[in-house]
Amino acid sequence: MFKNIITCAVFAGAFSGIISSILQLFLVSPLLFEAELYESGMRVHFNPLGSPESPAGAPNLWDNPARHLMTLGFNLVTFTGFGFLLTAAFALLERKNYIIKKEQGIIGGLCGFLILYLVPTIGLPPTLPGTIETIVETRQVWWLSAVALTGTGIFILIFQKTTPAIILGILFLILPHLFGYPEGEIYYGVAPPELAGKFSARSSSVGLISWLILGLITSQIWSNLKKA
Repeated sequence: MFKNIITCAVFAGAFSGIISSILQLFLVSPLLFEAELYESGMRVHFNPLGSPESPAGAPNLWDNPARHLMTLGFNLVTFTGFGFLLTAAFALLERKNYIIKKEQGIIGGLCGFLILYLVPTIGLPPTLPGTIETIVETRQVWWLSAVALTGTGIFILIFQKTTPAIILGILFLILPHLFGYPEGEIYYGVAPPELAGKFSARSSSVGLISWLILGLITSQIWSNLKKA
């Protein structure tokens, strides 16, 4: 069992990490590189002496290949860790007499995206370089609380069928948003709002696609290992 979990997590995580890195390279990295031009002052958008306009376009993606390799390495490690969590969840579901198919894989990927990405971004949306943030420790505490409470709520809703349990699970899903998000007292950013909006949308889309791929691949590898 443990050997299958390791094998499944490593292969599914590596595949998903590579796909996620490719998507980030062409969809997200150009926006980050462009925002860094505004952060460094090489471009100015909100010019008090003139029109609030600036040229669009990112610098060459291939000027710093080591940075892309670092992103790849980070994604390989991260998605392997996510793969362990998802594979362990599938093993637990099988103990509850669930049959793991691609449908369960997709649902598992959606749950992972919801717990580790979508719910935390409600309070802590993706931000571009050059944007003022609240204290790091405050954001970390809220993020960890949101992940833990959301994960607990979804776990209860999946494995418990009684009405009190369902109410408790829904309460856990709501709790992170009752405490208030770690927000600053002012709005500040040097990059164009259009760039920030595009970055937020693409980051979320890449996260969703990556989690769906991870869930699907994990379920297929897990099923094949169980048959072997």
